[in-house]
Amino acid sequence: MARPTLDDLFTEEDAFGPLDVKPKGSRPTDSEARGTVALRDLNTFYDTHGRVPDADASDHDEMRLGSIRQAVRKQTIQEMHDIDRFSLLVDVAKVSKTSWRDVPID
Repeated sequence: MARPTLDDLFTEEDAFGPLDVKPKGSRPTDSEARGTVALRDLNTFYDTHGRVPDADASDHDEMRLGSIRQAVRKQTIQEMHDIDRFSLLVDVAKVSKTSWRDVPID
């Protein structure tokens, strides 16, 4: 029996599915899509920590997200404002945070 060529292997039926491969973690190609993905990451950070990420933080992930936030704020589009749940694209001074101290005592 002759050894099959690569063309033979790729043209025969894929019974077990090893050729059915999807790219792992495909990233958006245009800058607008990357901006919306970054904003979703910022929203997740805010959900978790209750504050905006600091670009000068000692934690690498927070520093990365803080730098991304600064870059994204410079090139916002309407679609990004639609998914900005916490007003992360406005100035830090304008972001209102409710403190536990502000809750009235019953």
